[in-house]
Amino acid sequence: MRNIIIIIVILLISSCGKGSFTTYELINETGYGLVIEGYSHRGVSDIILAAEKMFLEENSTISFQRAKGEVTDERGFFSIPAIDSVRIIFDYNKLLVLSCPRITNRNCHSIFNYFVAKITEEDYNNAVNINTD
Repeated sequence: MRNIIIIIVILLISSCGKGSFTTYELINETGYGLVIEGYSHRGVSDIILAAEKMFLEENSTISFQRAKGEVTDERGFFSIPAIDSVRIIFDYNKLLVLSCPRITNRNCHSIFNYFVAKITEEDYNNAVNINTD
């Protein structure tokens, strides 16, 4: 009986701290620094939630993990679920706004396709100028 208890305790201890994660990758294929902002107002009236901003240098890639679970599965690339719009700012000079018609943000736009997001020169060309200088 004592051996069974010891085995159960060892199994419990060894499983602590290990979780299931999904790895996401953001790729900036442009020659411009990026700020990526996700927003959500779904399910909450008159309140807009902002995800953590993501920063990428020109021609760079970042990878990060998100824990899997009931609530966290819906976060995808962003720190909050149910993203309905994404702003990509190129060197604080041009802005590309993407709307996300789906409930989850994992497939917000073709840029954010499953687990890898690529921002390209074509996306930069589709962005509008925000500086009026």
